[in-house]
Amino acid sequence: MKRIIGRAVFIRHGETDYTDKFPDLTDAGKETIKRASVRIRKIHSQRSEPLRIMSSPAPRALGSAAIISQIMGYDQRVITASLLSPAGVRDVQRGADIFNEHVGSGGFRQLAACYGSDQRYEDPAIFEPRTQVVSRFYEHLGQLVRNLMAGTRPLFVVCVSHYEVMYHLVETSLSLDYAKDNPLTFGELALLSFYDIGPGSTVEVCMTFRDRSQNMVFDYKKSTIAQ
Repeated sequence: MKRIIGRAVFIRHGETDYTDKFPDLTDAGKETIKRASVRIRKIHSQRSEPLRIMSSPAPRALGSAAIISQIMGYDQRVITASLLSPAGVRDVQRGADIFNEHVGSGGFRQLAACYGSDQRYEDPAIFEPRTQVVSRFYEHLGQLVRNLMAGTRPLFVVCVSHYEVMYHLVETSLSLDYAKDNPLTFGELALLSFYDIGPGSTVEVCMTFRDRSQNMVFDYKKSTIAQ
């Protein structure tokens, strides 16, 4: 019989001007994260679970995590997790040119919508390739599940990250169609519930994003989706 071992909310940071100066959020970004924090608090209140908050080391993520901590009354240190970091930019000028090209032609929505199709995001000379970002996301998930399995009671973990880290989790897994679906936007979140399903190194993961849900089996020792 399966048993729940914990839940995790993965949330994209709030709107930013990319100044890299804490909290690196616009006024609108701060308000978005405040609203998201109230929603997370409501989800957390459904069960009596100890709370942990983790964040990418980027200032825009840490600024978002600080707001979440305040709204949720979290008085412990936010755990910084490098695996939640944004995709690395290896050629700053070319990376900025691509960023400005997409934002200039359709804003942040266009930038997000092009991430999965623009092959320049797989060019290791310009960016940390999408495939590597996906790999380290699953490495983070594997660490998270191993900690949940080792605990004596379920945890509720909030992970503040970035579009490109969450992209595969929500948009590829759920096959979003940009003709009718919006890409993951600032302050959006996905809820993952983890269940121990018995002997072996796999757990069942139920993901809910917007009005859609999907179940998958995750191998937490190999940090991969089980086939």
